Amino acid sequence: MTDGSAYFLYHSIGQYPAKAQDLAAAMAEFANVWGAPNDAQWGYALGQRAAFLDRWRAILNASEGSVTTCESVTQGFHALLTALPDKYLKGKRLLVAADAFPSNHFLLQGLSDRLGFTLDTVPLRQGTPGSSPRISSTAGRPRSASPSSPGSPPRVPTASTSPPSSHTAARWAP
Repeated sequence: MTDGSAYFLYHSIGQYPAKAQDLAAAMAEFANVWGAPNDAQWGYALGQRAAFLDRWRAILNASEGSVTTCESVTQGFHALLTALPDKYLKGKRLLVAADAFPSNHFLLQGLSDRLGFTLDTVPLRQGTPGSSPRISSTAGRPRSASPSSPGSPPRVPTASTSPPSSHTAARWAP
């Protein structure tokens, strides 16, 4: 990975030539500002955040004020799902990729009863590294569409059974 041949490593921890040097320079700049005996720290930090958001906004072609940050994918996903009006989830079927972040699977299983949707995990296509049997859950209770072996419990994606994904996918289905 040090030759820059693999830019995305799991969920967007980018690899590129001279990354370590760029990171060291950015951290040194931040340390100098944050450690200075003045009150400029927050102006700098918030300015850097705004510049970061503006760069993403330009990539997404999003309108001003429509992009923000969150602590984690799962936190952002929770905020999105719980902000939706009932009509978008109640009584609906929600599909989630088998290789999505394990924390998103746990979140969705926990919210399915409260928000009234049926959760189905979409299996990886055959031949995909880390593919496992299809897992489904109805109203928060796991059910296996094809168990690993007769009488065995369904395989639930965890950090040990599913690799992290370069993206988390979920969509509504009729």
